[in-house]
Amino acid sequence: MSSVRVHFVGRSLGDGYDMIRFLVFSDLHISDGPPSQRDDSYFEDILAKVRELGKVACGLCVDATIIAGDLFHRKNPQHISHKLVQRFGAVLSDFGGPVLAVPGNHDYTGNIEALHRSPYGVLREFDAIHDLSTWPKSFADGQGVDAKTFVHVTGAAYEPGEPAAMYALPKIDGGIEALSVHVCHGMLMPTRKTRPFEFTPIADIEDQAARITVVGHYHPGWGVEKRGGRIFYAPGSVARISTHEHDITRAPKYGILSVDRVDGKWKAGIKEREVPGVRPADAVFSLDAVTAKATREKELVQFEESLSPTSLETVAVDVQDAARALADENDLDGSVLAEVLSLLAEAED
Repeated sequence: MSSVRVHFVGRSLGDGYDMIRFLVFSDLHISDGPPSQRDDSYFEDILAKVRELGKVACGLCVDATIIAGDLFHRKNPQHISHKLVQRFGAVLSDFGGPVLAVPGNHDYTGNIEALHRSPYGVLREFDAIHDLSTWPKSFADGQGVDAKTFVHVTGAAYEPGEPAAMYALPKIDGGIEALSVHVCHGMLMPTRKTRPFEFTPIADIEDQAARITVVGHYHPGWGVEKRGGRIFYAPGSVARISTHEHDITRAPKYGILSVDRVDGKWKAGIKEREVPGVRPADAVFSLDAVTAKATREKELVQFEESLSPTSLETVAVDVQDAARALADENDLDGSVLAEVLSLLAEAED
């Protein structure tokens, strides 16, 4: 009988049966200051979620944790305090095993050579995280020269332009028998349905994919997709940073990825669960400000529609004077009028 020998924990669950387990989540967007539509508790809220996930990791005795990018909300070191990096790194150290990660678009500028200067790079240099885009991670069955790779985890940093190649499994030297896990940060989507952003359909890279692909970046997430013996998983964002419906109504989630080997055959699966201890949306979002913004936008649309060609058809009337007159007549908010005047000035230029 063999046992799974990992850098921290190995387990054997009976003759001919080996298992390894990962905690999987993405997009923490941790930041000193809150995004514009969140209240001032944002940093402590995210840190509390990370602590809860650490408890899950320890409670389930996972062998490693996978974070699929965007650990930070701001990539430039001058926008992230030393205290934040220190506290964040300390919490990650409580996960009871290696924390494997890839850089997201909020973690670095796109120049991988400069990654060490980013807050993400600081965590990497102090071994708070293991950067998969720099070094793959292998989990071995046995020890010494006779050890064989049980699971091989690779990763790809976010790349502008959505190149499909980043989702393909990198070439692995040796370890051919290992089950492959590839972690990415990009818009990999399960369908070809038209969307208002650039993305890569799973069908385009399915034949080149790892046995298991974990992807971050798409905040709503789309859960688990199984294609031809392969598994694709997008857990969505742990953070809720906007008042879009998907952030107001959804519950942040994480996955438990289990890899078993029964009588020489691989068996893998992902169970998705809700992050515990998440506060309701009305407790963390500035919903009054959101309502005011929506009202303002509605008034702006109505006012623009009222500026028909007939109301401005005489050359003797200045366009901006006409706009002010209509604003007075309709008792329009001053901030809305100011934005209309600005738009008119741009049009005249």
